[in-house]
Amino acid sequence: MIALNWKKDEPVTPGAYFVAITLGQHLGEYGVAQWANSQWEHAAPETILAWVPIETMVATLPPALPLKWRQTNPLAPDWGFLLTESGILFADWDGSCWQPTPQTTVLGSATLGDLLAKCQFNWPGTLVPLPTTSAPDDADLANWEEVPE
Repeated sequence: MIALNWKKDEPVTPGAYFVAITLGQHLGEYGVAQWANSQWEHAAPETILAWVPIETMVATLPPALPLKWRQTNPLAPDWGFLLTESGILFADWDGSCWQPTPQTTVLGSATLGDLLAKCQFNWPGTLVPLPTTSAPDDADLANWEEVPE
């Protein structure tokens, strides 16, 4: 279990955050949300239970993370993790390139779903996160394309 020091107040710094989201009274899930202009973008603020900076979450990942790193890029914009020569980076695929642009060789990429299928994080509160599977679903696979060699 990867223990995160969840925060429940509002972030001060704009950026991407790993969040715990409530899905009703007894369930929840993990996700990524942007904090900007003193509000959560693309998320209902009342559903975000807690957060940690995405960099903090990435820093807690084990060095030998058991992910199947893909030699692929998403077809549609998506959040992802890049395995580089210098470690794991969190990045945003804007449809044509990764942002921020890695300053080192990218060895592979993975989605947030790939990561959640292999890592167990502690949960802030009494809700139970929805289970994840190690196999990507069809919708996930439809968003990825092979990188030409």
